[in-house]
Amino acid sequence: MFKHALVQDAAYATLLRGRRQELHDRTARAIERDHPEISEREPEVVARHYTEAGQAEAAAEHWLRAGNAQRNGPQIPKRLNT
Repeated sequence: MFKHALVQDAAYATLLRGRRQELHDRTARAIERDHPEISEREPEVVARHYTEAGQAEAAAEHWLRAGNAQRNGPQIPKRLNT
């Protein structure tokens, strides 16, 4: 991780577009595979990575899930909702 946003931005800008897309695709797939709870709870995170990867169909699916979750309101865990 980068300690300063400007360093992160500079490093990101040096990557070629194809490489950035590949990394975003790998990140989205890794989140879905290794952390399905994040994919379920925060589909917009996966959607953004698929969008940046140029994977329109996968991105649209996750953006739709994110929109539906937002429309339905925040999900409050049962233990906090008593």
